[in-house]
Amino acid sequence: MNKFIYGGICIDFNGRYGNVFFDKGEGKTELRIVLKEMDYSKVKIKENKISADYELPFFRFHKELENVMGISGLFFDINEKEIILYIPKKKKRIASTLKDFACMDFQFNLEGTIVYQILPIWVMAFKRRAIFHASAVAKDNKAIIFAGGRRSGKSSFLFECLKDGLDFICDEHIAYKNKKIYRTFKLVQIYKPNWKYAYRLGFKKVGEGANRLISKLHEIYWQARYGEWEVKRYFYLNNEKRCTELEALVYLERGGSKIIFRNTKEIPKRLEASILYEFKDTIDGLIYAGQFNSKYLDMVERVQEVVKKESKDIVKSTRKVFFIRYPDKILPKDIYRIYKKKII
Repeated sequence: MNKFIYGGICIDFNGRYGNVFFDKGEGKTELRIVLKEMDYSKVKIKENKISADYELPFFRFHKELENVMGISGLFFDINEKEIILYIPKKKKRIASTLKDFACMDFQFNLEGTIVYQILPIWVMAFKRRAIFHASAVAKDNKAIIFAGGRRSGKSSFLFECLKDGLDFICDEHIAYKNKKIYRTFKLVQIYKPNWKYAYRLGFKKVGEGANRLISKLHEIYWQARYGEWEVKRYFYLNNEKRCTELEALVYLERGGSKIIFRNTKEIPKRLEASILYEFKDTIDGLIYAGQFNSKYLDMVERVQEVVKKESKDIVKSTRKVFFIRYPDKILPKDIYRIYKKKII
């Protein structure tokens, strides 16, 4: 069993997962994540619907994972003590052909789906801790949070703070409850121009294993098509930073023709929307499963309640709150340099 800490909660994971970037779990286990085999040959899926002649747990449909794993759907069950993932009895080799290499990415591996999608829903539904789509750093034990939608610049702002000597808390997701934030991962995605700085700051690259060649082809493809600022690798940092206060919350958006920097009463609603969008695949799966078992609809209602409540509370509990919208043509590091004195 692999124990780790996620959002202050001790979890056992019985899969084969390279969780070197998690805090090591100590104390009483509050959740078990279990992989079980099932006979997929008896499952019939047509137009995303399941044949009624097979008794199924919660179903989640995920096209990217289908492409990479070569399977026709993922089946989950969730309760207060366990998350169960049902995998095919006849395991198919992970796709490693040129046809599929563009799909290879960390969050699309099978167990990564649990950690990045299913687990956050469990934490919100059963532990009442909101999982914000955000990164966080610390200065003098005070947290600075960068929130926003996908590709808004959260990781880029975080990395600029690290280069200025601030301490890393976590990237991608943070857990929040009762005016306290909890780390979810030690993992951070870093874009190619910053790789040399990552090594200087003590970050270590996450191993690529058997898919090293495919990962390299993926990097070459993305750099040729989009430029080096779209080529990323995953790194982790072993540190135990904790925070006692919330100093600043910055909500980031990209778009428009000019830079907007202000406080706004709409930030709680924007935080709420970004969370629900981040976990939309899993929430949609729960709603679909709710047609057969009402417990999944109850979970969705609890998640929505927690998200709404804690989005308001984190804004009230933070000393400085800012909204920044900036055009796509401007790099996040340039925006950070303009406003960093106000933020940190």
